[in-house]
Amino acid sequence: MSRVSRFYCVLKDDFGKSFFSLLLFSLTVMPFVIWLSPDTVPFKFLQFWHVRGSFSDWIVSALPLFVWGFALAGTVAVCTRNNWDTNLHAERIIGAGTAISIWAGVVEEISFRWLFVLSYVVLLKVSNFLFFGWLGFGIAEWLNGVIFIPVTNFLTVGFLEPFLYQPGGWAVGGAIIASNALFRNGHKYQGLFGFLNSWFCGMYFFWIMFTYGLLAAILVHFLYDLLIFTTHYIDAVIERAQGK
Repeated sequence: MSRVSRFYCVLKDDFGKSFFSLLLFSLTVMPFVIWLSPDTVPFKFLQFWHVRGSFSDWIVSALPLFVWGFALAGTVAVCTRNNWDTNLHAERIIGAGTAISIWAGVVEEISFRWLFVLSYVVLLKVSNFLFFGWLGFGIAEWLNGVIFIPVTNFLTVGFLEPFLYQPGGWAVGGAIIASNALFRNGHKYQGLFGFLNSWFCGMYFFWIMFTYGLLAAILVHFLYDLLIFTTHYIDAVIERAQGK
């Protein structure tokens, strides 16, 4: 099964159901929650759409991610051999890859870096209250404050520390981690390495978003995925020219 086919299968499994359920909740409930109780979420609903920095700032900041993606895709291309049908119809790779890259850049960033973060702030606070928060010892707050946030800050070498430990409280850091975990789970079809790689890439997209805004994260995610598909396409064209 090709990467394109596996991608569409993901949208139909349990992850897909969780994704669309949370997306529906985020679009229909969260605007009213923020409007009726603005202190619950320390962000305005459209705050992440504010643009900061220039286009060149976005690209330069994403260069390490682009280099990593090219090196990763290039290594896979050199170390593996495509099947004959893939090479024969190489143009399908760039066609479908462009469509998937647009989906990833627009839909995934809007969902995981914006809407789901807002929703998880509320959901974590509610779960924390239900699970002993009303007694003064919330399980969700303890897990995030003692384990999840410190570990995530260590793994991201402090780049996200201002956002994981921001004045908005532990629920914001927990929401970033929860949203990125769902993003990571959506890439299980890529195997263990892809599973882990997507987590770190997701955190990089979060850094881009908090630093330059959601539009920057959308563009960087789109270009990152397109770079990988383009590398795969070039590899298929080269193998086809060689008669492989």
